[in-house]
Amino acid sequence: MRTVLVALGIAITAHSAQTVEDGSMTYGFRYDPMRFVEENESLQAARVRETVFDAPREGDRDVIDAAIAKAMENRREDGTFADTSKDTGSALLELLRLGHGADSPAIRDGLAAMMDQYLAGKNADEWYEKDGALNIYPLNALLLGGMEDAPEAAMSLRWLAAHPDSWVGPNAGCPWTPEVFVYAVWDGRDVEDVDDTLAHALTWMRDSMNDAGQITYKDPWGFVSAAGYVDHPVGREIVVKLLPLILRGQQSDGGWGHHSLSVFRALVRYDLLDALRAGPPLPPDWRVTESVPLPEGSAQGLAWDGEAFWTRDPKENRAVRLDATTGGVLRSVALREEAHGLAYKDGNLVVTARGETSHVVILDADSGGILQDIPTPHVDWIGSVAAVNGHFLVADTFNGCVAVVDPDKPEQRTRHGLAGGGPGYLAATDDGVWHADYWSPLLIKSDHGGGLLEWAGKPFGGNVGGIAWDGQRLWAIDSGERRICAIERIEAN
Repeated sequence: MRTVLVALGIAITAHSAQTVEDGSMTYGFRYDPMRFVEENESLQAARVRETVFDAPREGDRDVIDAAIAKAMENRREDGTFADTSKDTGSALLELLRLGHGADSPAIRDGLAAMMDQYLAGKNADEWYEKDGALNIYPLNALLLGGMEDAPEAAMSLRWLAAHPDSWVGPNAGCPWTPEVFVYAVWDGRDVEDVDDTLAHALTWMRDSMNDAGQITYKDPWGFVSAAGYVDHPVGREIVVKLLPLILRGQQSDGGWGHHSLSVFRALVRYDLLDALRAGPPLPPDWRVTESVPLPEGSAQGLAWDGEAFWTRDPKENRAVRLDATTGGVLRSVALREEAHGLAYKDGNLVVTARGETSHVVILDADSGGILQDIPTPHVDWIGSVAAVNGHFLVADTFNGCVAVVDPDKPEQRTRHGLAGGGPGYLAATDDGVWHADYWSPLLIKSDHGGGLLEWAGKPFGGNVGGIAWDGQRLWAIDSGERRICAIERIEAN
């Protein structure tokens, strides 16, 4: 490895490890991240070598140029890339971040065409596009494309600085709002005085994250990206707080998939990469204490009825009861429509489904007959379900929260967050609920109010196909090895 890295121009000489004040560096990487830098041929790796280490290797430019050519396929004769200034700006921003020159015809003509769209009112009209302020993507494209002197850029930055509540906060925007807005504000720091606004946004991220690095509804990888893009003391504190997430999200090739550029940039910017390479590898969070083979067919979701497991077979559109020792099929119940979640309560199956509106359906576990059908129009993208204290928690995978559905009071419609931003598979316990988070590589346990009780990395390299609680142990589907496993926490020293 040393020879290759020296050839890449990356210094790997002996050093003393950087320390982190709060003890987050007890452990380091499970896999050497420099293997990703050395060996990986993906676009992410090429951008890491070029952008983070300033050491591109032969062939990297071809990979990046191929991505630019792909993005250019959507360019229209008039210079636009889409029907709105937002989407044209997003396409131009992608090109600029890939290194396409700001003086190129595609960028020059594209920015002019984008501003024509803006002036003609062909905009996305999102919640913060008020008083003439640009959408965040056109704004950022101007700032990186050599048009930072455009009056619309300064005016939009002033608007963002004067209205931080429109984009800073748990319910502001979408899961990626913190990332994309911090990018633009940082890139506009020489155009307008936005230092206080930037510090406010970063401080909110840092102070709002729980110990698992989570904020309800938000994508935590966006925090990594935003904190690493800026060069700010609070940015470093955010990255340090997210180290447990970063370590558990690392893949076996040493990288972080499509988050690799963001993670490497953050770790290198704040001098954390070498310290983590020097530490002992992070040990596993779980051990398997028992396993049951899955039968043939697909398996998604998991429930426990006191004696046996239930899972969904989406290919056959059925619920299947499985022997808890052999994994053999004990019963098969046909489902009326495609289910997205499965639970068991008081002798009945509970499934979630999407139709013209989402709904929760209670089925007789023997016959599959419908006992109750509860519409849930307040749930946008219905997902998993768990039975909790006489009611059901239903995951809304669009809004990053759970809806409370009471079969005795179906007209009541409430929602609340859990201790992770993306509630996927759910498993209720006596004191709360576990969920497999769809944003982060974590299993997270929340109390009944959504507060954090416990968390750990997902087992099986993150390939978890469902979770269930049998009253004493947590079980999880290992989709890769096609088995149901009882898992137990390993307490690290």
